[in-house]
Amino acid sequence: MAGRVPMENQSGKKQSMERQPVDVVSAINRLAGSNPERVALRHGVDELTYEALRSRSDALARTLREQGARGAVVGYWGGRDLDWATAVIGILKAGSRYLPLDPSLPASRTSFMIEQSRCALLMGRDRPIRSAYSRRAAKQLLNS
Repeated sequence: MAGRVPMENQSGKKQSMERQPVDVVSAINRLAGSNPERVALRHGVDELTYEALRSRSDALARTLREQGARGAVVGYWGGRDLDWATAVIGILKAGSRYLPLDPSLPASRTSFMIEQSRCALLMGRDRPIRSAYSRRAAKQLLNS
């Protein structure tokens, strides 16, 4: 978020600095290039380095683009873990829009979200990428 942030300069004087928005994809790529073995994400005892995050998200982005996801809504069905974080970055790298789908919600609510968002593709942890253009595809995801 852009805005003004109070900061102290080297002499201890207070001044106001303009905060610039950060492009998360560029930031991850930059950190993967300069410090690839640095831990990017932790979830419980699992860790993912910046290089692994970049590599995995690049592979997913390629797959999504091959399936026509550029500019489309892509839904991710699953909990919040390292796979989820990788998927969100991959979806953004593919030029797609991310739709979070929470497995704890009733199936009717999730189906409504998929339909209303015009979600083109659905994916999840241990679930292949599927077209979401039909109710049948959404029901298959929700029932699997």
